[in-house]
Amino acid sequence: MIPRKKLIVGLAPFTEEYLNFNNENISKQKLKDLIKFLNKKKLFYYDTALIYKNVENKIINTKSLKKKIKVITKFILPKKPNMDDEKKIIQSLILSLKNLKLKKFEGVLIHNPWDINSSNIFFLKKLMRKITKEKITHKIGVSVYTLSEFNNLKKYFLPKIVQIPFNILNTEFDNTRFKNLIKKNKIEIHARSIFLKGVLLKKNFSLSKIKYKKLHQKLVYINQYSQKKKISKIELLVNFVFSHKFIDKIVVGFMSKKEIAEFLSINIKKHNFNKLKSYLPREEVDPRLWSI
Repeated sequence: MIPRKKLIVGLAPFTEEYLNFNNENISKQKLKDLIKFLNKKKLFYYDTALIYKNVENKIINTKSLKKKIKVITKFILPKKPNMDDEKKIIQSLILSLKNLKLKKFEGVLIHNPWDINSSNIFFLKKLMRKITKEKITHKIGVSVYTLSEFNNLKKYFLPKIVQIPFNILNTEFDNTRFKNLIKKNKIEIHARSIFLKGVLLKKNFSLSKIKYKKLHQKLVYINQYSQKKKISKIELLVNFVFSHKFIDKIVVGFMSKKEIAEFLSINIKKHNFNKLKSYLPREEVDPRLWSI
């Protein structure tokens, strides 16, 4: 069974962008029922962001959250900060804590670390000191897409949490230097996009088979492999991520009670993933670069 302490419930799937991508919709009542079900299953750790305002408001309004919940949130770092930006970010974080009835976030992450540069690093360091002084969070971290983004920001500071994309088709962070650095500095690693925005679980390929030929071929192979080994795709994908010991927690989004129950019933087993390891071009595994 999957250990609850390693799971973080991602709220990104409830944003308009995700719902539109997957051609889905979710009512306020359905979300309320989902939150209650998550509480029942002892899942109290959530990942959100200040830009997910509609999602946060829906969850707050359900009044279904337990007092013991933990929340990680994210903020956008201005490229060219002005005098009011620090105050705005701090106020937004404090308001979010108040709305969620929390004393502290588990983590506050920079949502756009690729924008960190010499012109805003002074602002960022001052902001981080202010966040620490105000006791807004236990840890400050970043949410990255690529190893090069992390390598760039580490020139300026080392975060305590790094959220990374990691799945059977994107293992860029399974890198010796990266793993040695995070171990030495006790940096917590959270893996997201373990199903590649749901694409890895879909029966029908929703992207262009011509433009994303390698991705499509790999998905066909994964389907065939799971059938041959008599293991469900979701079990295969989850076990792949958990087989990498440098990952501390995984961020997973759910759209139904059935998905939650199925996920929690997965058995963690040892598998030989050598035949599944592969390298795909960045444009095929980074959803930001997809054209639908």
